[in-house]
Amino acid sequence: MAKMTPKKRNQLFKQFIEAYEKSAGNISVSCKAIGISRNCFYEWRKNYPEFEESFIESEESLIDIVETKLMKNINEGKTTEIIFFLKTKAKHRGYIETTENINHDVSKYKGKTKEELKQRLDELRRKHK
Repeated sequence: MAKMTPKKRNQLFKQFIEAYEKSAGNISVSCKAIGISRNCFYEWRKNYPEFEESFIESEESLIDIVETKLMKNINEGKTTEIIFFLKTKAKHRGYIETTENINHDVSKYKGKTKEELKQRLDELRRKHK
């Protein structure tokens, strides 16, 4: 984008924020709506603190809207939303998923047939159900 006056740039900043909110946070759609590239958007964020501040405020507003809808669904007893909330906000109470990492010495499987390897894999699967 060619050099522009501060007034024009501020108008584009405002137009972008409006497009961002209207598109529910879609950066590509917002860029297209005002005729800039995504690269320009990221440059603005990096180089213009007033734009970055407006963008963050807009993003936080969208998050507030989504959180309100999430809580509405939780209050309606929707299980998926309840589980999501607990996994993200109640980790300190044990609502977490864990992954167990098991390291095996694979050298002992060298030279085994496909059938022997399949059998061992089935044993491990049964053991860790």
